Amino acid sequence: MELATAIAADLRGGRSVALGFEAPLTIPVPEDHRRLSYGRSNEGNRSFAAPTGLAVTTLCLHQSAWLLAELRRQLGPAASAVTYSQDASAWPPAQQTLFCWEAFVSGDAHSADHIADARTASHAFLEHEDDLAAASAVHAERTSSVVGAAALWNGWLSNPEALRADVIVIRPRHEARPVRVVAKRST
Repeated sequence: MELATAIAADLRGGRSVALGFEAPLTIPVPEDHRRLSYGRSNEGNRSFAAPTGLAVTTLCLHQSAWLLAELRRQLGPAASAVTYSQDASAWPPAQQTLFCWEAFVSGDAHSADHIADARTASHAFLEHEDDLAAASAVHAERTSSVVGAAALWNGWLSNPEALRADVIVIRPRHEARPVRVVAKRST
């Protein structure tokens, strides 16, 4: 609830929000049935089709549907002023936007701490935000969008083509170091 309240406050304040989910946001739908249950390109041994990937993908559908619905509830009529997007070319936005993207934090970037992983993903997003499409690390043809389904379900989107929309996947190479803030004393 705290996350939804903080995002809603930013959106009510006229700010755009880039919301990263650490779970597969798209799954491939191959034309050839023999390619079913194969991972997306560049997933390596962390495929969406592996047991852990399947679990977090399902949880992401569940949680993103709730979060997006809660944001609409908290924003009320003001939600209509916010554009929902998962299109990399829409960021940085020209208008107020809620932008959803996938954080793929694994290998040397992964830590035992969820907060550290979120920091790592956020730093990587900021590092690449001027050209997100080029930075997207995982690709699939004929995608089915998990977050697009959540956005359709709760009214952020109305076009069923959102179910086919790809998302950017930011995959940091290493863990971000904590930023130490030193307050200066005024004399």
